Amino acid sequence: MDNKNVNGKVILITGGAKNLGGLLSRDFATKGAKLVIHYNSESTKKMPRKQCQRYKH
Repeated sequence: MDNKNVNGKVILITGGAKNLGGLLSRDFATKGAKLVIHYNSESTKKMPRKQCQRYKH
């Protein structure tokens, strides 16, 4: 990813629970971004929160 500072920025990621969206979600979370993650499946509902919580600043 680009080295732009995303710390504290709000980022909307559609399909952010798994695959490429999940990768982006985790990457932005490690850089301090505040995430709004849209997902389409009930089965992945808790997935992004669990994954990104460990990167919370």
